[in-house]
Amino acid sequence: MILRARQFEFKFPRPALVMGIVNVTPDSFSDGGQFFDRAAAVNHALELVHKGPTSLISGVNQPGPTPSR
Repeated sequence: MILRARQFEFKFPRPALVMGIVNVTPDSFSDGGQFFDRAAAVNHALELVHKGPTSLISGVNQPGPTPSR
């Protein structure tokens, strides 16, 4: 199948892209801070790499001011 949109053309089926995410925040909405500990985060990242994701990212806290409400 081919999808054309203006100057773009997308051919399907395409290979799936799978992203592994290690969320390293204490108040993570997705894992409840399960990987906040450095060793737990590294172990989780290694498990994800073993499963073969296309990419691996790490979500961390960024220091800075708290947004006003």
